[in-house]
Amino acid sequence: MKSSKAGAATPVGPAMVDFHGFLVSVQHKKYLERVYKKEGEFWNRSRFKSKEVISGALECLGRILVIAHSPWSQISGAELKEMVTGLDDIAETGLVLTCLASCTSNVRAILKMREHRLQIEAKLKEANNKFDASNTKLYLLKQKHLELRKQLDNIHHLSMK
Repeated sequence: MKSSKAGAATPVGPAMVDFHGFLVSVQHKKYLERVYKKEGEFWNRSRFKSKEVISGALECLGRILVIAHSPWSQISGAELKEMVTGLDDIAETGLVLTCLASCTSNVRAILKMREHRLQIEAKLKEANNKFDASNTKLYLLKQKHLELRKQLDNIHHLSMK
């Protein structure tokens, strides 16, 4: 917290700017402007009328858009989950954005694929461990086989004398 001259504490955070009457982070405004160009005043479709609630939804949307601007391969699982949660929360406010429909389905699909990949990797690791254990057993059996074969050859050789 930062003190003002009057002694009251004011929060320190990202710089906020006006976005069509709502306060949003500077870093989110350019992404929100892109949505505005496609959707118009989409916030008017919200079930909520409070500027604070809509500003919060716009901030959430801004965070999602910043993440989505990254290459999909560089977005972490935690960020994907944050995006899904945020998109669900935004939909609950009534801010249905047709321009984000493909983004929403991509996020869910990538999250499912990554979860599936983790399951497959775990199964592959288990199979590799079993394979390694089988190879060890096979090696030991081959060693035992060679030892028995050698003993048998020795007995056979001795009996031939």
